[in-house]
Amino acid sequence: MSSIIYVTAFSITILTIYVASIIVLGEVNIVDCLKYIHKLIIGLPLWVQLVYVVLYPFTSGFFEEIIWRGFGIDSLEPIIGHRRANTVQSIAYSLWSSPTILNISTITSFVYAYLAGKIYAKYRILTPIIIGKMIALYSIASLIYVVCYI
Repeated sequence: MSSIIYVTAFSITILTIYVASIIVLGEVNIVDCLKYIHKLIIGLPLWVQLVYVVLYPFTSGFFEEIIWRGFGIDSLEPIIGHRRANTVQSIAYSLWSSPTILNISTITSFVYAYLAGKIYAKYRILTPIIIGKMIALYSIASLIYVVCYI
């Protein structure tokens, strides 16, 4: 049980560092980003806004971890071994998650995916990683939603 708590805390921490690094390193101008999101969200019906806040973190946290860590690593391990399988899924995940190639978002996505892959390889359970990612994404989505109405 303590390993599940540790892994969940790790996932939340890594995603928080990811978002903070993008903001601090200036890759994303947070003010412009929030203004843009505000324009998008305000124009949507309330039910769509709630779907974004409630479903996006769930689907992203749940399905991305199952696809990238679970399916990706499990499919590649028998062919190329764990270390290479984890590296391949990390590269694929970081390129999928980043708006442009080779920026801070790509690097932090790679680090998150690689460390999450190592944890998956050790414990062979995705639940804590999924929970940690969902908590972090719910926090981010909720924060954006609240900021848009201030």
